[in-house]
Amino acid sequence: MYISRNVDYFEKLLDKRRTYFNCLKIDSDDLKKISVAFEKAHDIRKFEISLYWQRSTFLLGFMSVLAVTLAYCFSTYLDKDSSDNTKFILLLTATSVSLLGLIMSLIWKRIVKAGKYWQNNWEFHINILEPYVSGNLHKIHFYKKRSHTRFSIHDTILSIVNRMAFLWFIILLAGSFLIYNNLFPLYIITDLRKEIIYLFVCPIIVSYSIFELFCNLKQFFVDIFRKEESHISSNEFKITLDKFDFSSHEDR
Repeated sequence: MYISRNVDYFEKLLDKRRTYFNCLKIDSDDLKKISVAFEKAHDIRKFEISLYWQRSTFLLGFMSVLAVTLAYCFSTYLDKDSSDNTKFILLLTATSVSLLGLIMSLIWKRIVKAGKYWQNNWEFHINILEPYVSGNLHKIHFYKKRSHTRFSIHDTILSIVNRMAFLWFIILLAGSFLIYNNLFPLYIITDLRKEIIYLFVCPIIVSYSIFELFCNLKQFFVDIFRKEESHISSNEFKITLDKFDFSSHEDR
């Protein structure tokens, strides 16, 4: 049997050299190696996906602890019975927590991207190996004529992480401002009360809420006008075949 596509890949995988006609001759032992490599690529891909969710779950739990700590600091800070020294310590703690939350959000984003990279890496292996084991099953996708949208869980997770990083950044700015005002009181804010803090924070929360509402309404209307059917005939579907070419030579 001769392999004429992705010869560079199979040269490295099977440790063989191509023939004069830019093809790779393989035997039954090589086919067994390809089959084993295909199964291992599937197993490692599933393992990477499980790690993807485990890391996200751990970091989300850690973020929840930071959010609870931050809520406690601000609620105690706004308490009238708290002394000035206690309030200043709480401000330092809340600002430090928000900074840690921002850093962890950025680390989370890098972890999510790294996990997706390795998942894609093993999917590329599967897409090259599967024609010799199970056909083009992994590359074939069904879609309707009216709508061809591939929703991505990875993009959704990234959007959540970006939103959390933005919120931590806003809280960090607010905490830094309060610390600065505590050390160097501004003339326009000599007596910082709960009402003034609410007056400063509310416009930011309202603006962000309007932005989120607009994004969700846009997606809501897109989903409404996307026609879905419970029973769809075969002529309603089209098939797309993803193409993967990892050769640097003209080996088609």
